[in-house]
Amino acid sequence: AIEGEEAGQGRTYRMPKWTWAAAAAILVLLAAGAAYLFTNESSTPPSVVATIQQEIQPGKDGAVLTLADGRQVVLDSLGNGIVAMEDGAQVSLKNGKLQYTQLESANKEIQYNTMTTPRGRQFMITLPDGTEVWLNAASSIRFPVEFNSTERRVEVTGEAFFHVKSLQMPAFNGRPAIKVPFVVNVNKQLEVEVLGTQFNVNAYTNEKAINTTLTEGVVRVRTNETKEDPSQMAMLLPGQQASLKNVGSKKITVQDADLGKVMAWKNGLFNFENVSLADAMLQLERWYDIDVAYENGIPNIWFTGKISRETNLTGLLKILERTGVQFRLEGRKLIVLQGN
Repeated sequence: AIEGEEAGQGRTYRMPKWTWAAAAAILVLLAAGAAYLFTNESSTPPSVVATIQQEIQPGKDGAVLTLADGRQVVLDSLGNGIVAMEDGAQVSLKNGKLQYTQLESANKEIQYNTMTTPRGRQFMITLPDGTEVWLNAASSIRFPVEFNSTERRVEVTGEAFFHVKSLQMPAFNGRPAIKVPFVVNVNKQLEVEVLGTQFNVNAYTNEKAINTTLTEGVVRVRTNETKEDPSQMAMLLPGQQASLKNVGSKKITVQDADLGKVMAWKNGLFNFENVSLADAMLQLERWYDIDVAYENGIPNIWFTGKISRETNLTGLLKILERTGVQFRLEGRKLIVLQGN
């Protein structure tokens, strides 16, 4: 049975669960004020998907670590063990996660490493101070192999989730104990300063805005332009999101966040709740390492539903096609044909 309810000028329908490659999805198409439903379980999927010659698998764990001397280590297929010895740190891999352990160092010069996830990869790293960072696809983090006693500063592009470890320098020679702040420089446009908390940063340059979303603790967000203008800084409480438009604005806005949507990537999901087709395609490009093109412009289609990120591309496209949009795949180029 299919249940329906009034929704504006049309109807919104709940489709029966449909499984493909271990992914359950309920997808509804909302286009130009109208709602469409495709429920024929026995119908044959459009041939443009059925004729795919080579399956494109979903993304997986993997990254490239660039050391201070320029050497690069591909982490995709390495086993547990020591990856590198840096001046001031030991770098090891354990169960698919990269971990830094600080060592005594006589070198006063700060050395930096960079971990980069290409499209189709994600990875988790534990920084020298114990802070845990999860990188989404097409992202990077640059960090010192040894943090100093006054500030912990890293640089991020793309998308990352941080679980920052609270760090306090003990009292010494009459000096009181000092909490060491953790600062994230985002795309050289925005700074997020914390003492110990959990938050997500989405800073892809092809997205509309840089978004910082707080899940626990308190953070201060400010632009790199000035530290004096109140419109260019904000304090966030859990569940709030600070946004800075990628183009044309230096003003930070704060709103309540949909944490389920923000954290979906880290939880292994595509969350397409009230997401346009164009925005959904950006996520597919990064996760499946494909390029998306539009044959006749971008259809005005909006989705709602969730799909496992473990779904292969064929399965995901078949789910999306049940909402009316059609695709053609040429190698690693996905062409959006039309929306009914």
